[in-house]
Amino acid sequence: MISMKKTVTLGMLTAIAMVFGYVESIIPLPVGIPGIKLGLANIVILFVIYRYGIREALLVSVARIVLSGLMFTGMWSILYGISGTACAIMVMSLAKFRLKLSVITVSVLGAMAHISGQMVVAGLNVGFVPVAGYALYLLLASVIFGAIIGTISDILIRRVIDTENV
Repeated sequence: MISMKKTVTLGMLTAIAMVFGYVESIIPLPVGIPGIKLGLANIVILFVIYRYGIREALLVSVARIVLSGLMFTGMWSILYGISGTACAIMVMSLAKFRLKLSVITVSVLGAMAHISGQMVVAGLNVGFVPVAGYALYLLLASVIFGAIIGTISDILIRRVIDTENV
């Protein structure tokens, strides 16, 4: 059974992730390649993984994707988001709990898995040949932005955990 405090905290973290996702949607990236995003909401997801666990991170991710999709972006974005999140959560779980990798590495691998899951859906939707033309750029962007988001998340996680242990 999940406690009331944890439920409220996860709800607030879901709302923060939604705000980060919205802010990200209004920041123009001058790259001209569809699918490249900063991944600001992943700061929250990484925090949840390290503070609560994979199950809670999956819950927050899915809630954010479905609510944002219903309110702002539509069913296709929900499908793309869920496919990417499913892949990312599996990879991040393995990277953190089995391989004991750093927050930054977990973030990069999660970003790469996320875009890979989305590319599969895009390939099924528009064909794999057009998607393959973007694959290298999307994976490169996921490494760069995954490292940036991982660094920010690492700082946040360290500060919160240090504060809780005082």
